[in-house]
Amino acid sequence: MPMRVNGEVLDYTAFRLEVRELRPRFLEAMGGEDPQNVERRLLESARQNVIDRMLLRQAALADPEPIAEAAVEQRLAEQLSDVSGRTARFGDAAAEARLKIELDLRVERFIAHSAGRIAAPRNKEIMEYYRKQREHFLLPEMVHASHIVKNVDESVDDDTARRAIREIQERLQAGADFAEVADRSSDCPGRGGDLGWWPRGQLVAEFEDVIFTLPEGTVSGIFRTVFGYHIATVHQRRGAHTAALEEVRDQIERFLSFEKQAKARERVLSALRRRATIDPAEPS
Repeated sequence: MPMRVNGEVLDYTAFRLEVRELRPRFLEAMGGEDPQNVERRLLESARQNVIDRMLLRQAALADPEPIAEAAVEQRLAEQLSDVSGRTARFGDAAAEARLKIELDLRVERFIAHSAGRIAAPRNKEIMEYYRKQREHFLLPEMVHASHIVKNVDESVDDDTARRAIREIQERLQAGADFAEVADRSSDCPGRGGDLGWWPRGQLVAEFEDVIFTLPEGTVSGIFRTVFGYHIATVHQRRGAHTAALEEVRDQIERFLSFEKQAKARERVLSALRRRATIDPAEPS
């Protein structure tokens, strides 16, 4: 006998997909536990997730008030922003996306109506979270650098690249502008060779050994990495430090807002579960 949720047969295709999606997380979190216990917990969690989605969908669809087409199109355009919102080319896929978005908006509306107004995080809450979680806002040492490179690869041998970088070094020592030379002569042109800000551990060791010791505003000598020969300059550096509250306020506010919304969703789901008729209690 199939499981029914308020008379509706549970979608076992959705259940199997949920199991497949959750399995890697459970194996990582419970890797040292008995495999049968892991599997049992996995199936329970997947089943409850599918039931919860069914309960929310059922409740949301019970509200006959339509969703504004403009709201659906706006959400769809946001999701497809990487193709400039041009949805016509997606045909049936776009139509299916609209149906899913409409359902999502109905569920969001139902939760909002059921949970009541969710207050934005207050300044006191933000400050308290920052105080308790300061260790999570430690920013690493970072360097803002530019470079010029002459690559050594299958088309350019070591001697050729070394001669080219020496000629570049002579022009820099004669007063040429670093950014202009980088754009004209580097094998990685553009933006004047600007690499932006980097923390330790993200670039090859030979490159970091230079830029994390080079004084601000100075130009390095020629040095070698696995890519070839480089000359670098450091514009600015920042030591490791704890971010100030104002630097992370928006991040904290987003997190606290998400946390409040998650709690509101759980309150609504708890009420739906109490009223739900689920038969049988276990899938056959």
